[in-house]
Amino acid sequence: MLKRFPGLEILDGEPIAKVSFDAPKTTSTAYVKKGPMPNAFPSPMAGSFISGVEPTLVSNFLLRFFTLFDTKRAELVDVYNPAATFSFSANTSIPPRARIQGFHAKLPNQKNLEWSPWLTGFGGGSRNLSRVGDVEKMAKSLHVGRENVLKSMASLPTTKHDISGAPETFCLDSWLAGASLFVTVHGQFTEEPAGGLRSFDRSFILAPASEGSSAKAQGWDVEILSDQLTVRSYSSCEAWLAGPMVVQPGSSKVSQMPQPQSVQTSNSAEGAITSIPEPQRAQVAQLCQQTGLNVKFAVDCLEQNGWEMTRAMANFEQVKGSLSRDAFAL
Repeated sequence: MLKRFPGLEILDGEPIAKVSFDAPKTTSTAYVKKGPMPNAFPSPMAGSFISGVEPTLVSNFLLRFFTLFDTKRAELVDVYNPAATFSFSANTSIPPRARIQGFHAKLPNQKNLEWSPWLTGFGGGSRNLSRVGDVEKMAKSLHVGRENVLKSMASLPTTKHDISGAPETFCLDSWLAGASLFVTVHGQFTEEPAGGLRSFDRSFILAPASEGSSAKAQGWDVEILSDQLTVRSYSSCEAWLAGPMVVQPGSSKVSQMPQPQSVQTSNSAEGAITSIPEPQRAQVAQLCQQTGLNVKFAVDCLEQNGWEMTRAMANFEQVKGSLSRDAFAL
């Protein structure tokens, strides 16, 4: 109703809630567009990190694991705990970045790839819970025990991870959580014999190999408690390269973070977003993106709501119908 009748004061005998932050109906604000909208998130992508353990422990484990996964999967049986779990999930959609850059048309062997081996496989097949609604299949697609783990992995296509190639094609995060070590790897592999590229995410929960365990006997420093593999359409390593997190189509990594569009106001209350301290700058950019507000009004909204994003969004939803056009970016 407020959108249709902006001047409405009372509805059904109740006063209409008005904007609770400074939002004058008229303003002499002059907007100066200095360039295109930002093409990157306010915070840049950081590089790989390993926390809490010696990096060589993680790198040695991954080097040996992926070498055997590519060549002799059966020999991985010892590194899995007797009660270990494993699941694989296939995400068949082509990521927007990959679609824009045309990987599936430009790379020579992408059209030779098929999803059927990843969707079926051993037992319940792909455990993509966003697409699997059958509880029985959910249970079957979680493989428990090292024997079932190996049977499941043996049913998957042959892979080749170029772990000795360019390091930027993989991204690694690892940290301690109590007595467990979490390891997450993002990267790519070649699927044989098709020769096409896939992107993947693989998450491990590891524990120290105990004395007398088969993992320790075979020279492993750790054993696997949980292993989750997600296979995706190829989208290159650009998404996790350290630097700006590019979001606009056709953009590429740049050496310097672009700044959000600035505005000039007659009272110079806020100026450009670059004058806002870093912790608040990200909130302002987020609110501008989600609501369409210009910087000045986004700052006013956040200030009047204690810089709490949830309250600011709720406040905006309550009063957006009564805001003038001046409150929004051009």
